[in-house]
Amino acid sequence: MCSSDLAVSDQDGQVQFTRGNDQTGRIAIEPAVSSVLVAACRLDAVLAERSFAMGKIDIEGYELRALQGAQQLLKAANPPVWQLECVGRLLRPLGLRPADLEQWLAAHGYALAVYDADRRELMKSTAPWRLRKNILALHAPAWPTVEARLRH
Repeated sequence: MCSSDLAVSDQDGQVQFTRGNDQTGRIAIEPAVSSVLVAACRLDAVLAERSFAMGKIDIEGYELRALQGAQQLLKAANPPVWQLECVGRLLRPLGLRPADLEQWLAAHGYALAVYDADRRELMKSTAPWRLRKNILALHAPAWPTVEARLRH
């Protein structure tokens, strides 16, 4: 089903993926000197038939593309919570802004928040990326359930 060289995107196919010795490998925006051709797949294709409480996406600016490949998962609110990295400097080369990610998620029933670990509560925010680079997207109907679980 999945190989070790697999990128997540909005469509199945192949993409150029940068190679390096650090953790900043990513889908190449432009042809890169040090890149490799890898298979790309949609999250809907690789995560179908499974149920999740939470998902985490930290893929160097391609978070929106990954979510665009998860239309069925989002429609089913599976998972009801996503933790996403939202960094403007990583989105800009793709012609995106953090607000684009927020608007797209809102159109799919998800609201953005940050988690205050000291107070053990979610804080709704209209620009949570200004507070932290890791933000939460919660499916609106799941909000009370998630808040209750965090209090325990």
